[in-house]
Amino acid sequence: MYTFDDRYFGYKVTFNGLLGADEIAAWREEVEERLRDQSEPFAMLIDLQNMTPFRATMHALEPLSADAEEEFHRTMETLRRHGMKRCAVVVDNRAIRSHFHTVSRKAGRSKWERYIDVSSSTNWMRIAMDWLTRGVDPRAKN
Repeated sequence: MYTFDDRYFGYKVTFNGLLGADEIAAWREEVEERLRDQSEPFAMLIDLQNMTPFRATMHALEPLSADAEEEFHRTMETLRRHGMKRCAVVVDNRAIRSHFHTVSRKAGRSKWERYIDVSSSTNWMRIAMDWLTRGVDPRAKN
């Protein structure tokens, strides 16, 4: 299940439960419909805090099946085509953050996508908003 809402900075999507290819494809279809006439650049907050991993093993968490990962990639490409300038993805687990960060880097999205682990920061919302609205990179060392 997901919600897709307008926000002052652009949009926020929140996913709950198991995130499958069908659900991500439905989100992509909604993105296509709602952003058809989008003319201004926007930012996107993706909240995966309540996502159930696809598979948990003793050594790793696999957040998405291969099909779901491909749909996620297609949706991110769609968002970029419609004007997304920055994206913050909020997760609640270092292993999931690491997985998504690796996928993002391999897909060439790491310039405009940031992953924020709420288990590592009590200021995660401020960090996400600073990235989305002002371009303050959460990876930068102060």
